[in-house]
Amino acid sequence: MNTTINNSELIHARRPVCLAECLIFVVCLSLLILSPAAVVYAAPLTDLAAEQAELARKFDRLEALAKRIAELTEAEDPARAEQLRGAIRKSQELALPERFDTIVSLLEQERLAAASRDQATLASQLEVLLRLMLADPDEARDEAERKRLKALREAIKRLIAVQQELRRATPTDADVARLAARQADLAKKVQELRQTQSDETPSGENPDGDQPAPEGTPQGAQPGDSSGESGKPESAGERASQQLQAARQRMLEAVEELEQSERGKAGEQQTEAQRRLEDAKEEVEQALRQLREEELQRRLTKLATRLRRMLAEQIDILQLTQQTEEDRPNRGRRATKIAAAGLANREDQLALSANRALDLLLEDGQSIAFPEVIEQVRDDMQVVAERLRDTKTAAVTQRLEQDIIESLEEAITSLDKTLMDLEERQKQGQQGAPGGEPGAPPVVDKLAELRMIRAIQSRILRRTTFWDEMREAGEVEVADAQEALNRLAARQSKLIRAMKNVGKSPAR
Repeated sequence: MNTTINNSELIHARRPVCLAECLIFVVCLSLLILSPAAVVYAAPLTDLAAEQAELARKFDRLEALAKRIAELTEAEDPARAEQLRGAIRKSQELALPERFDTIVSLLEQERLAAASRDQATLASQLEVLLRLMLADPDEARDEAERKRLKALREAIKRLIAVQQELRRATPTDADVARLAARQADLAKKVQELRQTQSDETPSGENPDGDQPAPEGTPQGAQPGDSSGESGKPESAGERASQQLQAARQRMLEAVEELEQSERGKAGEQQTEAQRRLEDAKEEVEQALRQLREEELQRRLTKLATRLRRMLAEQIDILQLTQQTEEDRPNRGRRATKIAAAGLANREDQLALSANRALDLLLEDGQSIAFPEVIEQVRDDMQVVAERLRDTKTAAVTQRLEQDIIESLEEAITSLDKTLMDLEERQKQGQQGAPGGEPGAPPVVDKLAELRMIRAIQSRILRRTTFWDEMREAGEVEVADAQEALNRLAARQSKLIRAMKNVGKSPAR
């Protein structure tokens, strides 16, 4: 099929996420149109075949757009471009365009059972393609680098343990020749580790194995004080390699002292070699902390972007709900019901987005109060959707929508504050406590968690007062008010547990 893309379509082509958004549309549409129920109960099969053919054309245009986006992003984001090409290759491997055409033919021939089977298969294959596109290439690359750095750190720890043992044995071990041989073997292992690190480093660092580290570097120098020949600050990996080389040099000097039976001087060299190894380990741990903070920054940004989209959608739904209520006398019952049903569907989609945001937080596994906020937002959205389906567009529904908006605004403010703090730490070079285990930074720190808990408590209080006033004024059914108050009681219990957990968690 000859597919063309005009310039207006390419205005957004530099946003790689648009392909994922298109694929989400394709999957959702295919699950709706291609389901067996649609085949059996849809109206004329010719109409269904035409809809299937239209979906096939949309998929062809999607592939063409993916190719163009890959070309545009190649220079600035080669990983994303390769991900796009990988999705196209996967599509070709699964023969998705041909499968679309096959289903169209089956529908035209009224072979419903075969069409139904192919549709189910196609829907599952589109989901595979969607997961492939939603994967973050930066995360995959960083995970590989994290594994490499962790393996390097463990290898350095083993070297430190051996060097420490040799240093302790040097003053008393009678077999000096054996000590010298073991020290020489350790120096060889250090060199092999440096070479392995050079071969595996993604950035292409290639330290010269026979080039000793400059001896003029002050012993108290901090990571990041030196620069390479290009004038750019050296990476933690480069500094770790230099420390390993310096440790190896000290080990070789210790071997020479041991061969001359100079135990005291050999011990001094061994002590310095051990210190250099420990410095190398700290550099690796700093690199791990930096990787984790970069991952955190990406996750925070992604989450904040999602919440902003949800906020904009919820504001629009509130405005349309108010408009629907105002126009109720003039619209008629059927028109009002249709309008409210459309808003309910949008609110359902918003609740699904909240679920995905909640999954992102639960994946982090360390934030306590923040998932509680998003979970309550999702629950409120589900309540709003149900009320809209019942054509309830008056004050209660609008108040719930307004509470959702306020909750999202508070969550976004908290995320923005955390992002600013993170950027400030990065500018100041505060990558965590020196020598500390590079653990996983939480999405929000303890202070932010407490702010969120306070905000949740304030909303529970406002909501309790609101429902009580509405019940007293007879604006809502007693049963509806009681159900709402029961939900608030459950939220209050969960908030108490969250507060206890925050109190037990260590300061971050």
